[in-house]
Amino acid sequence: NVKRYVSYLKLRASRGLAGSQNLGNYAWRSGIGSARYNENPAIIPSTIGNSELQWEETLMTDIGLDYGLWGERIRGSFGVYEKLTDQLIYSRPLPPSSAASSISSNVASMRNRGIEFDVKVDVVKSTDLILTIDFNTAKNRTEVLKINEVTKEIPMPGSSTTYMVLKEGGLTSEWYGFETANRLFVTQEEIIALQTRTATGAKTIYRNARESVGDLYFIDQNNDGMITNDDKVRLGSAEPKFFGGFGATLLYKGLMVNTTFTYAFGHKRLWKMPMDDVGYVGNYNHSNLIAGRSATLLDPRDASIPRMTQYGDGGNSTFCDFWLYDASYARFSTVNVSYRLPAKWFGSSIIQGIDLTFQGTNLFTLTKYPGFDPQGNWSSTTVGTGMGVDNSA
Repeated sequence: NVKRYVSYLKLRASRGLAGSQNLGNYAWRSGIGSARYNENPAIIPSTIGNSELQWEETLMTDIGLDYGLWGERIRGSFGVYEKLTDQLIYSRPLPPSSAASSISSNVASMRNRGIEFDVKVDVVKSTDLILTIDFNTAKNRTEVLKINEVTKEIPMPGSSTTYMVLKEGGLTSEWYGFETANRLFVTQEEIIALQTRTATGAKTIYRNARESVGDLYFIDQNNDGMITNDDKVRLGSAEPKFFGGFGATLLYKGLMVNTTFTYAFGHKRLWKMPMDDVGYVGNYNHSNLIAGRSATLLDPRDASIPRMTQYGDGGNSTFCDFWLYDASYARFSTVNVSYRLPAKWFGSSIIQGIDLTFQGTNLFTLTKYPGFDPQGNWSSTTVGTGMGVDNSA
């Protein structure tokens, strides 16, 4: 009886170690540079080499199950994987007595874990007509296991501008910044009410001295009466909880119709353009996508964007959850239609057949994301923020 329902079942597993030569030419050698000492030519150490540098290593484990049910009318696969990447090359701090601040070493490690699932179902299957629907989904998590022996966290993309923080034991792609009340200040009285006094009676400023009506209302997480870096918290992830695609294929005699949809949900994206526009009003144009939305002209109760100020007064361009938007989407990616003219039309002529084809791409997208594209349009190699930041390019 089992054979009536299960027509194909295959368990597969693999485990292997792969290396990556992600190191520069002669990175293991110490370098020297030119200098001048007592008005005489000299040479000095410029970089400190590391003779123990090696390739980065990835230990990969993959377990999957391929299946076919009811005469393979339903078929697909399910899999889980783990990639443990060790000996990652990163800078390790050195004592000042070494005449250098750091040395390239195999010190960092990361781990990727994920699941994948896909299924195809022949809804209709006859001699002249086949209708197949398909669906696939995947989930991935990347964890930072170790950075080096000293550094515990790395601001991304840099210390001057930080959107994410890579921490040992934490996940990549997690936004890190200030949380807001998701609204603007509507009266000057509520701003004054947030100001406190020190033990000597001096007035403390909640966030900055130029706060005014129409500015963002930041949350004081530690209740010390001031907005400082200690109030930064995790603000969600730039990595989708799940992503994948679905579609259908119709075959009827000489006609073929294929559709493909893609989707992702459960992640946030930084739409950087309005954040930059409210940060400084200079002698240049601003996007018309935010026209008529700023508290510069509108009542703060009606505005969806803070006031736009000269020189960034009010600090509204400070990175916070207000500029992060739900980037979940479903996209009609492609449709392909082809029709092969009947062969009998051509008989024994030199023409063997004619196919008429039509293709459409990026037909429509369902999303609440307000920027140009919830999926891409700009990327970089920066971990986490590479695809999370939308520069409206």
